[in-house]
Amino acid sequence: MIEPDSTKPVSQEADPIQNPESDEGTVIRNLRLAQFAMDHALDAIAWIGPDARFLYVNEAACRNLGYSREELLTMTVHDVDPNFGPEVWPDHWQQIKERGSFTFESCHRTKEGHIFPVEVTANFLEFEGQEYNVSVARNISRRKQVEAELRHRIEMLTALHNTALDLASQRALPELLPAIVARAVDLLKVKGGGIYLYRPETDDLELGFLHNLSRDWLGVVLRRGEGLAGKVLESGQPITVADYGGWEGRAEQLAGLGSVGVVAVPILWQGQMLGVLGLVDGAPRTFSPADVALLEQFAPLAAVAIVNTRLLEAEQRQRELAETLREAAGVLNSCLDSKQVWPLILDQLGQVVTFDHASIVLVTENGIEMVGQRGLWSEGPGLPSLLIKDLAYVQEVLASRRPAIIPDIQADPRWAHCEEGPCLRCWLGIPLVVKGQALGLLILGHQRPGFYTRREAQIAQAFADQAALAIANARLYADLQQRIDELQRTQAQLVQSAKMAAIGELAAGVAHELNNPLTSILGFAELVFRNIKADDPIRGDLQVISDEARRARDIVRGLLDFSQQTNAIREPTNVNNVMQETIALVRQQLKNHHVQLMEGYARDLPPVMLSVNRMKQVFLNLITNALHAMPDGGTLAVTTERAGREVAIRIADTGIGISAENLPRIFEPFFTTRPVGQGTGLGLAVSLGIVREHGGRITVESEEGVGSRFTVWLPIPNGDGE
Repeated sequence: MIEPDSTKPVSQEADPIQNPESDEGTVIRNLRLAQFAMDHALDAIAWIGPDARFLYVNEAACRNLGYSREELLTMTVHDVDPNFGPEVWPDHWQQIKERGSFTFESCHRTKEGHIFPVEVTANFLEFEGQEYNVSVARNISRRKQVEAELRHRIEMLTALHNTALDLASQRALPELLPAIVARAVDLLKVKGGGIYLYRPETDDLELGFLHNLSRDWLGVVLRRGEGLAGKVLESGQPITVADYGGWEGRAEQLAGLGSVGVVAVPILWQGQMLGVLGLVDGAPRTFSPADVALLEQFAPLAAVAIVNTRLLEAEQRQRELAETLREAAGVLNSCLDSKQVWPLILDQLGQVVTFDHASIVLVTENGIEMVGQRGLWSEGPGLPSLLIKDLAYVQEVLASRRPAIIPDIQADPRWAHCEEGPCLRCWLGIPLVVKGQALGLLILGHQRPGFYTRREAQIAQAFADQAALAIANARLYADLQQRIDELQRTQAQLVQSAKMAAIGELAAGVAHELNNPLTSILGFAELVFRNIKADDPIRGDLQVISDEARRARDIVRGLLDFSQQTNAIREPTNVNNVMQETIALVRQQLKNHHVQLMEGYARDLPPVMLSVNRMKQVFLNLITNALHAMPDGGTLAVTTERAGREVAIRIADTGIGISAENLPRIFEPFFTTRPVGQGTGLGLAVSLGIVREHGGRITVESEEGVGSRFTVWLPIPNGDGE
């Protein structure tokens, strides 16, 4: 980790923090960005050593545990996690090493002694011979609370279920209701009877249970006010008819009853209509108020049976739903891959709510975007990016953070109605919300109008809450993984930079060592020249020795000049000389790679203020890049000229060129198109930084398959006239 308050004194020019455009400043700034992301992550992050001591903790860890960072860095895991004392830590550490990365649940203890549950992801890392555990701990108190609430509700419904069984004498509704009718038939001494069940969704009655009557009538439906039972539904009061066959209010569906006496009473529960209990005699009969009162005693028993059975069915559905939601939550929370989470959400959604088509829509900077769909058009094109203001129904859900139902979208003017193919009729929008922020929404559609009710909306919302957490977790994980990858790349580049610096120092030392024998070779060659005759045949060989030794000495001197790292002073300099000295370092390398060098230097160039060695580094980087762009040989053209108040140095090659996609990124630190191990991606970034320090700029023109031309523009100091 970077220590931002380092007390090591440095000059302003050498301080990478004061000089952010330098290569060191760029690396440190990236490191601090990575550390800033870890410090401000929502989950607690800690680096732990084999001895269980904390080596690093972020702000979330301090906030969750109630300790300051200084306090935690003097503590161990044993101090905050009761499950990992000194006696079990060695085995746990060995498990981390063997598995590499795994997730488990534990608990943490705050400074005040409060214990809360956590989900911990442990990652084993080994760096420079040291072992570390990178631990990410998430506070799952809320999830545990929700699970406890679900368990409590299930326990409550189970208690209601047991009570209902006791009230019903352990008998199921298909057995109990006919038994109630049979007892009433026996007590009132009539032929038979039955129970109509009220259907609130259609506001009518359906004959569901019969005793001693034709079963052909089962399933007969009476509307409100139709027939005897329909009038009881309408009035909520008992009604008797002495001769049903001659009664003008009789229902045509039951005309087969003939001349019989009938009586019917409502089945009520807490003022709500549940159904109608009716009896039929075998002949005309006038039922007395006492008969009606007796029949009314059976109505509450039927109501209890109906209510208990419905409670039992509801409890069973609730248990199944709770189990389904629990399983769905487990599946979703186990997925941290943002590419896999979309189909996983749709798969689990189908286990909870019925739909003909479903989609996931997320909010973007430009509007909304569909990231997944399932159903009628799952193989078709996705929804394009649309503006939220153009979709009133979506805007309503996102603004209110509440579900919205459109019973029939074909009758809604806000919709563009389909002209052909399968059409959805009922629409349900469920917001995906995490900590008050709407990430998007789940959209469900069904081909039947009015299919979705408030109950389906509540169930879908419970699922959407888990789905939103899964989406947020996937995003956080992807971001954290990216930061970790960036940190690892940065660390590797630092090691590479240190290695290159060491090689530079070694090259300088070797150059010093070579300079002495080269001087001796030149000296002895000159001495031999003096002692031989002008026509001696070995003079040619001596001349070759002398010339090559001078060339080697010039290269060594160039390396010595280039290796000087303290020369940051700028002085008036002829750019042509700097370029020629740089080319001398690579001239032989250009020949070896069959690269033809073309030089064109403008005369009478005004001097510019340069740090010579740093500008040589720029020119060398550009020439080296050009050389790598011409693996099979080519032409390198180096020219200089004056352009207004600037000096332009152009380095052009006939190499492979740079793609339009990569061209905007070539000056980014660590960006390289070369294979791993053959480039650090720092050359152009460092060169741009050096040129900007000189008040200049670098432009580039490139075409794939044709070549590239880099131009370094350096300002001419004031006072150098025309």
